Parts: sequence; C-alpha cells; structure tokens
Amino acid sequence: MLNLLQFLLAVPALAAAATFPVIQSDYGPVKGAASPFREGVTVYKGIPYAAPPTGSKRWTPPTKPESWTETLHANEFGPQCAQPYSEVGIFSSGKNSTGEDCLTEHLDSDPRHHRCQ
Repeated sequence: MLNLLQFLLAVPALAAAATFPVIQSDYGPVKGAASPFREGVTVYKGIPYAAPPTGSKRWTPPTKPESWTETLHANEFGPQCAQPYSEVGIFSSGKNSTGEDCLTEHLDSDPRHHRCQ
C-alpha cells in the first residue's frame, strides 16, 4: 500500500518535471519552472550572463561565464548585487541575499507570444 501511495504522490512531480523543456543557452543546458503568477509562462531565474566580478576581475569589464554541461535548474533568483536593502522595494526580491557573484538574469517565456517565421 505504501508503494502505491508513494507512486501517487510522485506522479504530479514527474508530470511537472516533464512539462518544462531543457533549453540550450550559449553556455549550457537550462531548465525553467512554472511562473507562480502567470499561467502558461515558464520562468528562468539566476542564469549567469557574465563571470563573477571577483578577485582580479573586480573593477574590470564583464567576461563570459564558464560553460557548464550539467543542466542548470533555473528556479531561484541569484544573489542580489550589494545595494541598500528594502523588504518592500520594487527592485528587491524580498530576500537579503547579496553577493559579488550577482551577474545573473531572469527570463520569462510565454509560448502564446512566440512567433515562428
């Protein structure tokens, strides 16, 4: 009976995992998640667009991030760049997580607005 219950509990998670295709970025595979606010929209959070500006790269122009081979599960925002923090600010994600490795982007994909030519 326990195996049946475990299977029934796993089905929604497996269905959700299959819903979001893995896309190929210039740096490696990326998998998004469902938007909690807009039905049918896939969100991709925390995708690096530049290498962390740390150490000898601090105060220099951005450079390309390192490529990856494992799928990046882009379901959480990356750290915010250090700045004045506000829990209610419109530019805050609401969490006090800052770091120098903050050069990430957030993308929304709505298939209802894709146009193939």
